[in-house]
Amino acid sequence: TRVVAGAFRGCSSLASVELPDTVTSVGSYAFARCTSLPAALEVPAGVTSVGDSAYEDCAQATSLSLPPTLSSVGTSAFARCSSLASVEVPGSVGTLGAHSFDGCTSLASVRLSEGVRRLGALAFQGCTSLASVELPASLESTEGEAPWGAGPFEGSGLASARLAPGSTRVAAGAFRGCSSLASVELP
Repeated sequence: TRVVAGAFRGCSSLASVELPDTVTSVGSYAFARCTSLPAALEVPAGVTSVGDSAYEDCAQATSLSLPPTLSSVGTSAFARCSSLASVEVPGSVGTLGAHSFDGCTSLASVRLSEGVRRLGALAFQGCTSLASVELPASLESTEGEAPWGAGPFEGSGLASARLAPGSTRVAAGAFRGCSSLASVELP
């Protein structure tokens, strides 16, 4: 079962949605610009993929719960959720798409769990409240590794970073374009 692309796009008065645990994917733009959804945004337990721009512009969301079944987060999936304050990305997410949290200006806390392997370009661009982050030892690559690629934290407020215990390398391009980065703690 899935929520099809654009199913509720722009339904600005939509205040609640109950999805069964049998839903495995949320399509692109499925809930984009649904500005009356609850402040505590919860992706259902059985979901394995969140499509491009699925929850884009849900500015009222202050918290986000992602299930441990989630394996992929599409481009701009949660972009411009400007009230979102914190997020924990479960280790089951292999790749966090480009611009995933772009423009989430209130995002101050990001936890990238062990298991996250790839961060997309500009994943946290415009997250001006994000001051620090810990990168998991499992992180292998970013789209910032190519000479023309943008780093995942480029254009954010990132001032300090820590590599998790067990880290043996810094993923190429991880800190590209982090003009506010002042310190990095290595294990």
